[in-house]
Amino acid sequence: MFLVVETVNDNGEKEWKVAPKRWVCITKNTRRTVLLWPHEINSVWQNHLAKEGVCRPMKSWSRKECVVNQEFPTYDAADAFMKVLMAEPSSSRASMQLPDEPSEIHSHFEIQQAEADPLDTTMLATIKDMVASLMKRSARVEKQNARIAKQNNILMSKMHEMEEMLIKAGIIEKKKSDFHFNPTKTHDELKQLENKLSDDAFRLKMVEWLETNVVERESEKRLACCLDLLMAQELRTKCTWAGIQRKPTDQTLGIRELPNLKHLFKTIGSTPTEIITDKKLSKFLKNKLRNAKRRLVSNRYNRLTMAISSVPANDNDVSESIDKES
Repeated sequence: MFLVVETVNDNGEKEWKVAPKRWVCITKNTRRTVLLWPHEINSVWQNHLAKEGVCRPMKSWSRKECVVNQEFPTYDAADAFMKVLMAEPSSSRASMQLPDEPSEIHSHFEIQQAEADPLDTTMLATIKDMVASLMKRSARVEKQNARIAKQNNILMSKMHEMEEMLIKAGIIEKKKSDFHFNPTKTHDELKQLENKLSDDAFRLKMVEWLETNVVERESEKRLACCLDLLMAQELRTKCTWAGIQRKPTDQTLGIRELPNLKHLFKTIGSTPTEIITDKKLSKFLKNKLRNAKRRLVSNRYNRLTMAISSVPANDNDVSESIDKES
């Protein structure tokens, strides 16, 4: 709960504050209503702490006598009511003298509530209704936007499927381009690619070329294809996401320091149903680059195994094949 309280500042002028209920207490001896306030910090943090409403008053806070004006369930409602009070004519904001006796405090509070302008109450009710109406409208807009986004994703997927069907049927052809790109093999080549991607014309050609060659539908598979087309396997073993060296002798390049390359990955990896964010790209590349050396060794072993299996088993097989050819 939040209270709108009325106090007197150092100049003897009336002022209002919105405070959590736990910041307002009644003293044991004098039975006076007191506002505990974090005066030692700036006004921005004062209002922030008040709005959070979870901070307990500290011994170092100032203590000022106050009059509780109104109680509200939320900070925003209390703040709106306080602004209504502050908008009153200056004559109604004359200097206020706080009563000295507890009985006078209660009587003053009761009189003030009894004499409250009915217009203020009506305005507060209107503000509450407006806030509730805006919240409902905002919720409807969010639902509508989500529904539109879902429909767009479905339409994009159907268009992609139709395009693939037309291409397979030979009715239309995929866009052909003279542009071609070989995977980068060194740090220097990768840095050169990063610099070239700053040029809009080159970047557009690169995006079109990748879109033509990356045919996968799922985002992660599209990212994997993009990685194969942009970076050779050996280069991946010399790169990490953050640029941290695995060994003191390693020369490692950090991909996160190449913003143009990251943007290219996100552009190609995104689909109508999934957007590649920095977080998703970071997770994907960390995994791929961390295991790049193991994949390189595995691929080399597989190629060697296939090469050995394709060699004739003995000399008789070789002679037989020669006889057949002759």
